[in-house]
Amino acid sequence: MTPAVSVLVPSYNLGRFLPDTLQSIREQTFEDFECLIGDDGSSEPIRHCVADFLKDRRFSFVAWKPNLGADTAIRFLYSRAGGELWCPFSSDDVYEKDFLQERVNAMRCHPMASLLFGHSRLIDEQGRELPDPGPCFDLPARLPSARALALLVQHNIVTGPGVMLRAAVARCVLPFYTAGWRYTQDWLMWMLMAAAGFDFGWDPRPLVKYRMRSESLGRPDKEGARVMGAENRLLPLWGLRVASAYSVEASVLLGKWGKALYQLFLRRAVQLKCHGALRVEWLDLAARCYYGTVSKRRSLWREVLRQQPGALRTWRMERVVRARQKICVCGNALLDDALFRK
Repeated sequence: MTPAVSVLVPSYNLGRFLPDTLQSIREQTFEDFECLIGDDGSSEPIRHCVADFLKDRRFSFVAWKPNLGADTAIRFLYSRAGGELWCPFSSDDVYEKDFLQERVNAMRCHPMASLLFGHSRLIDEQGRELPDPGPCFDLPARLPSARALALLVQHNIVTGPGVMLRAAVARCVLPFYTAGWRYTQDWLMWMLMAAAGFDFGWDPRPLVKYRMRSESLGRPDKEGARVMGAENRLLPLWGLRVASAYSVEASVLLGKWGKALYQLFLRRAVQLKCHGALRVEWLDLAARCYYGTVSKRRSLWREVLRQQPGALRTWRMERVVRARQKICVCGNALLDDALFRK
């Protein structure tokens, strides 16, 4: 029988946290679920960590080698999910007991919502609760798809651990979900979902505990910080480009903001170049998104000169806009939605 919910748990070298995560899933008051666990090439295999849970028919396990990365791992689990609703979940976070029940109720009450997300509590590596900063944004309970997409071009507003997706919509956009993103793969998925034309839902109740780890993706080393910086500039441009294949709203935003997004990436590329950290593939990807098919390799300095003086105006405008925003927006701050202002 097809379950109502598929909880998808890719894991890479996090066996020490996995039992707590799976226990929080097993203890859900809503019982009509399947949990798909994937070992993404861990150096220390985690099968022994999940053995007890596999006695429950709702849990299944698959392992593969080598490590493929978070985006490929979650896409593989998406392809195996049978539920009408999907919950991609980190293998070190913890659900509250009523998470699934509350999320399912909300999704069934709002059939035009493709995605529902909410606030999280913070815990440390030992599971101790950390001071709660509260939601970063004052979001409405219902976000129309056009505004959700525009917000996502500016910043990844969706908190991953507490998200639930409608599978029918997710399956439609999966062909456009490309691999290779180390830090922003979830951001791309949310953009593709918003571009599909369905609303987003927001629930401020903290039904998930998000574990803060010293080596987590949110705390990269110097090399990781540079990769994240490049991806933060590339992802909104790439997301709009691929989503424009099926979304009028994405096409409109790309036409209006594509040049600014490209110019903002060039600024980041200059910074990376000065640190000897610019990768040629980043520049090629940005040029392909902006110009369409590119047959020859682009030169950074030639592109900077080509975009002047417009790029200088864009960079100055971004500084002005950022000065009145309450957080450091990762994407295109120039849209300047009131949600991000002080």
